[in-house]
Amino acid sequence: MLQFIDTRAKDAIYEQNEWFYAFLVSSFLSAISTLSAFCHMRQLKGDILRSSVRFVMLCSLSASALSSTAAFLFYMKIIIKTRESNTQSNETSTIELIILQERGGCNLLSTFLLVFYNISYILTTYWILVVARELFKLASVTIDRGEKSERAAIKIYSGLALLLLGVVSAASCTSILLEKKTHSYMRLMIAEQVCTILAILSLTVLLIDLKRRGRKFEHLHGVATASPLYHRLKLILLVYIIFTLPYCTIQIQLLLLDQVKTFTVPNTLSHIAMILHYFFGAALAFVMSASQECCFIAIRPILPARVKASARFQYVVDSVLSGQSGIIFQNGEHTPIDPPTQPVFVFTDIEGSSELWSMAPEGVIDQAQQIHDDILRGNLLLYKGYEITTAGDAFYLAFHTIDDAINYCFAVQFELLKAKWPKSLQNSTTSTRTIRKASLKQTLLFRGLRVRMGVHDANEKVEGKVVIHQHPVTGKTNYMGFSEMIAQEVGDTGYGGQIVVSKRVAVWLGANPLTIKNPFKCEFLSMRTVSHLDLSLELYELVPKVLEARQAFFAQCASQKRLAENGDSHDYFTISLTDRMTSSDPQVG
Repeated sequence: MLQFIDTRAKDAIYEQNEWFYAFLVSSFLSAISTLSAFCHMRQLKGDILRSSVRFVMLCSLSASALSSTAAFLFYMKIIIKTRESNTQSNETSTIELIILQERGGCNLLSTFLLVFYNISYILTTYWILVVARELFKLASVTIDRGEKSERAAIKIYSGLALLLLGVVSAASCTSILLEKKTHSYMRLMIAEQVCTILAILSLTVLLIDLKRRGRKFEHLHGVATASPLYHRLKLILLVYIIFTLPYCTIQIQLLLLDQVKTFTVPNTLSHIAMILHYFFGAALAFVMSASQECCFIAIRPILPARVKASARFQYVVDSVLSGQSGIIFQNGEHTPIDPPTQPVFVFTDIEGSSELWSMAPEGVIDQAQQIHDDILRGNLLLYKGYEITTAGDAFYLAFHTIDDAINYCFAVQFELLKAKWPKSLQNSTTSTRTIRKASLKQTLLFRGLRVRMGVHDANEKVEGKVVIHQHPVTGKTNYMGFSEMIAQEVGDTGYGGQIVVSKRVAVWLGANPLTIKNPFKCEFLSMRTVSHLDLSLELYELVPKVLEARQAFFAQCASQKRLAENGDSHDYFTISLTDRMTSSDPQVG
């Protein structure tokens, strides 16, 4: 009987040591992985202080490496102590009790390692949130802030990190000195789990916002390409969910229970969650520093010969190793967006761009142009649009259906109003004045750049065949024909912020109003004679109802133009607008 009990005790000790070794190995691998990733990124060319993204990534990896190293040393100490005590006694304790005893004991090394681990983990989460913020900003608006702004951002992030480090360290030391150590560790663990939950929620919100804005994909040469920034953020979120959420859930349950019920969680489940938690650093290092090229080089030796010999695999490898590894999507599939065979053309242009570019500072011009381009291209993907080409600040686009084209135009106009334009751009010319409707609601009508848009659909029976030509070098599709020339004329007709459509489009909208997401008004605008095409166009003005006050503004613009053509130079336009609208609102940021 005694021999049987002794055997059971030895089995329990052996199983206990197995879990401790698993914790030790997982934390060791995380420490090595994060240190390797840190060294790899540090050796890349360029000054790390010139790129805030690179700097915060390095900081997150270094903090993760420190927390993994602290965990490794802590479990190394526990294993050594457990082996010594097991040689003297057959009494066994649960893993949780052993860790709890280390937390509540008087050993200074254990105390230091545990506190250091928790503080490093909290700092890791802080830097991950900063990484997410920087990637989100890059994915939202791809603008280089310049070296000076990058260094300023790095100083702010570093200052906040030092402040967080000081607060958490001071609170931990004070708590340990004045209270029971177990209570102080519990507070640190609560802070650790709160940071985990905050990171998961923040990353989720950022991804949802990017997807809503159409930033899940990037538009490149007429095709939708998966955004590497969105993909990187998604991987970081998955790492948090897979490697930290199970441990976080169990720890919250344990912290909410009293001492009697503390260890009711199944041991195996708890231990697996702990192993995943200690592998967090390795997973984080992989998603931050690994590339497709790295993965292909790593797995090629172990792949079957028939796979490596296949033409498809060789094509993928060649694409990755040549740096052309963007994955092309359409509606979730790995295929390019096909250019429409019966296109609905949308031609856009910025009003008063020549005057604006001659007056505004160079940095403001670049930033405003980039915001404009990002909005037009970002929304293009949401409505299956195809970018034919650009000419200066003008975009030539093609859509598969009229409703996609109109919904796109409305989405762009709404987003242009909400964009964060440079303050020096607003009110710099008459075409960038902020204008609100003079009413109780003070509806915002114009803000930032104003983009006119013209919509016309191709019709082979009426206007002849549209010739579709693919460029032999770029592979982009171009359109030539009478319909395309009419679309250019329609696009050149309106004022900034105005959407002009041809008669055929207006008739279709009258018959299918429910296909458009926003309520709208479509009214006759004018007849336009195009002498070089020997035709007269019947044009209509399309406006979403929330912006219908723009019609009065466009009518006054037309009146001013007619007066100017007749030689009447009095300022009738400015006087007549004062009763309807207010301009140059300084409160709009």
